[in-house]
Parts: sequence; C-alpha cells; structure tokens
Amino acid sequence: MDHHYREFMKGGEITYVGRVDSVYTYPGHNRMKLSWKKSTDPSVRYTMLYWSYQGIIDSLKIPVEQHTVVDTASATIDNLEEGDYVFNLRNLDDNGNRSLNVEKTGKVYGASYLSYIIPTTLLSAVYSDNQLQFRWQLNGDPTSLGTEIRYTSNSGVPSVYFVEPEMLEVAIADVDFNEPIRYTTLYKPDTLAIDTFYTPLQDVVLKKSQLYNTIRNDDF
Repeated sequence: MDHHYREFMKGGEITYVGRVDSVYTYPGHNRMKLSWKKSTDPSVRYTMLYWSYQGIIDSLKIPVEQHTVVDTASATIDNLEEGDYVFNLRNLDDNGNRSLNVEKTGKVYGASYLSYIIPTTLLSAVYSDNQLQFRWQLNGDPTSLGTEIRYTSNSGVPSVYFVEPEMLEVAIADVDFNEPIRYTTLYKPDTLAIDTFYTPLQDVVLKKSQLYNTIRNDDF
C-alpha cells in the first residue's frame, strides 16, 4: 500500500506514510549512487537514507519535491570505504510519521579492486608499412571495456585510440616516436557502475632496430 495507513498496537495508534519503491544501487570508486521511485503519498516531506559498514552507521536527509513530474529521486554518497554496505530508506512527514523500511545492499569499489584488475596483454608492437601495429591477447574478463592507447601525433596532438575487447590486431599511423606511447585497460565491475576503473599505464617499448628503420624510412 503506497499511501499512509494506520496500525493499532499496544500503546496507541501508529501512522505510516508511503514508502519508497524500486531501489537501485550504482557502485562507484569509493562512492555509491542510489535511485528509487518516490511515493505518491502527498504527506511525505523527506527521505532518510541510512547506510552501515562494519558496524558504523551514517545517514543523509533528502527533501522530497512533491510538485514535479519526476517520479524518481537519487542520492550519491561520496568518501566511502571499499566494501559491502547495507542501505535503508524511510520516508517521513512533517509530524515525524515514518514509512516502512526498504533495505538494499551494494558493494563499493576502491584500491583493492584496482590492485586486482590487470591490463590486457600486449603480445607485440611493431612498426611496419608506415603504421604501428599492435597484437593483443584476448582478455577473457567480461567486465573489461577495452584498452586505450595513448600517444602523440606527428603534429603534436595528444591522441587516444580505443581498442575494443574483441579487437586482437590494430594499426595506428601518424605516431610521434619521440613521445611516450602507453596503454591502459578499462573495467566496469558492475553493469550499473557509475565509474570506470583504469589499470596503471604501461609503456610500449619498441626495439632500437625498429626505431632506426622508422626514422630511416621517414627520411625518404
């Protein structure tokens, strides 16, 4: 039942207001976003969001806007420790009457997760046919979004080439070999995650003979 109702118990009458519905959690890097469907009960004035982690409880008071066509609300909690959390939401009216509690669990990611993810394995990087050609090993992690190759063009423009997870061979032209060439692999631990996690940058190292051939060929 969405609208408020009354329940008779020993000691008096208890009035409940409408509760939130359809709660979703969106994990992030040391933060968590929650969204929910607002109650249609016009007496609701604010939502109390509580969260607990390893025995520590904190809360956030969120005003409810009644005169709006938007039927959902959301809140983002920053500066959270990495780990598993329990979230509880209750609506309240101006008289302090509460709704029934709605509970939701969620996982926050941080340094431990970053130490777990690894860059996609680069099998080879060779300069040939006026292109820098990369060969990759297939990354079997379904949470990997792909790999970014970061380099500088011959005109001095910082550039990024995105490698899809299923792309095992790519070639890039117009690369300044006097500037660093690096790559990082991107991960999203959950389909609803609000943050993308990057592995540490890896240097692409070409053999001196390849660099010599590159300079010699460019001179002609």
